Amino acid sequence: MYCYHALPLALQTEWHTPQQRLAYAVHSTLQGLVDHRQYLVQVQELEQRPTDTQLARQLRLLRLLDGNPLTSLFAAGLPETTFLARWNQLQRWLQLGVQTWLDDRPSRVRRDSHIGPDDPLRPQVIAHFIDCWQHALPDAGQLSSHLQQLDLHQHATGELAHLLSHQPGLELAACAQTLGCSVRTLQRQLQFCGVPFARLRQAIRLQRATQALLTGTQGMTDIALDCGYFDAAHFNHQWKLSTGLTPQQYRSLQQLH
Repeated sequence: MYCYHALPLALQTEWHTPQQRLAYAVHSTLQGLVDHRQYLVQVQELEQRPTDTQLARQLRLLRLLDGNPLTSLFAAGLPETTFLARWNQLQRWLQLGVQTWLDDRPSRVRRDSHIGPDDPLRPQVIAHFIDCWQHALPDAGQLSSHLQQLDLHQHATGELAHLLSHQPGLELAACAQTLGCSVRTLQRQLQFCGVPFARLRQAIRLQRATQALLTGTQGMTDIALDCGYFDAAHFNHQWKLSTGLTPQQYRSLQQLH
């Protein structure tokens, strides 16, 4: 059993520094799902439960920084029927054991759980989570946007991200040479941001693949090679680690209206 990573994180404290926020943006791209038991343990062990205001504020921040491909399936302004069709199909494929409806009640969320009764906090978190996803900013989830907002676009990490977005197959040494610095200098800058080269490159590859799956008709092998993967099998493996879905499932979700 899994849950989306932002649900347990909504119960934690905010990230204050640009480096922490960038590291989260990269991490969220690579790992969208966490063990559902972690979420349950956090709910049960909370000494003080967050208020609606605290939950809404924290989830807004998480949504803005969330780079996972799943967030692109729920763009701002999506009709509610489309939102729910995608949301519930996603829950079925991930075997989350929950069916969700939205209505006009103050909480807006009605859930049919097949895994036992809900703790009252969990539907409360989900209600704020869905509200954030329905009203997300158009550029939410894009690393280039995060770098701009976090004043890191002129930092070496920002220059590296820009380079990799156009040449996602480059290795570290080739990137350093192109940027006119030593490998050690580039590694130091990445360490300052808490983002190792391989993870940043992987996040950029996944975001590039997201756009290809959402906007084009390319086959999986062509997408894989264009995004710097060895082959379609390598791409499929990394995509499923990130989203819990195959690329084909992801594309079919995007086609639900």
